[in-house]
Amino acid sequence: VKGLVPFDALFLSNGPGDPARLGEAEGAVRAYMADEGVHRHRPLFGICMGNLVVGRAAGLPTHKMRYGHRGHNQPCVHSDTALCYITSQNHGYAVDASRLRSASTSSTSSTSTSTTTSTSTSTCTTSSSSGGAQCDEWEEWWVNANDGTNEGVRHRTLPFFSVQFHPEAAAGPNDSLFLFEVFARLTACISA
Repeated sequence: VKGLVPFDALFLSNGPGDPARLGEAEGAVRAYMADEGVHRHRPLFGICMGNLVVGRAAGLPTHKMRYGHRGHNQPCVHSDTALCYITSQNHGYAVDASRLRSASTSSTSSTSTSTTTSTSTSTCTTSSSSGGAQCDEWEEWWVNANDGTNEGVRHRTLPFFSVQFHPEAAAGPNDSLFLFEVFARLTACISA
C-alpha cells in the first residue's frame, strides 16, 4: 500500500482458481485493511474471488467445495434481514466462516486459536499479537440457503465487505445489485 497513488476505494473482482495461490494479493489486501496512512478506512468491496481473498486476508481459511455453486438460481440469505436473494454464482471454493459463527455466539476469549484446511494456513484469532484477524471484528454477512456455506463477510465497524456471488450478473437475477450502490455511497463519502 505504501508508495501507491492515493485512491478512494478498492474493488476486488471475480476470477478463477485456488485462492490459496494468491498470497501476494492476500498480503496486499491485508496491508490495505491495516493501513493507518492515506488509505485508512477506505471502502473495500470484493466479489467471488474477491470475497475469498478478503476472507483470507481477514484470517479466515478457505476450502475447495465438493461440487461448487454454478448457475443463476443460488439462494442466499442476508444476515441483517433474513431475506433470501436469488443470486448468480460460478465458484468452487468457499470461505470457512465457522470461526465467525462461533465468535458471534460465544464470548470472546483471550487465547489464540487457529484453523488449517487443505487450502489455507490463515488464522482467525482473538489475539492481536498473532497478526491474524480478530474474530469479533468480522461477521458472516450472507449464507447459502441450500448448503449453509458462506456467501459473504463484512467488518463490523469498517467499510470492508465482500460477497461470493455475482451481484453484477446481467444474464441472471439482479436482486443484489444494491451492493454496488452501497459501495458507491461509501466511496462518495471518502471523495467528498
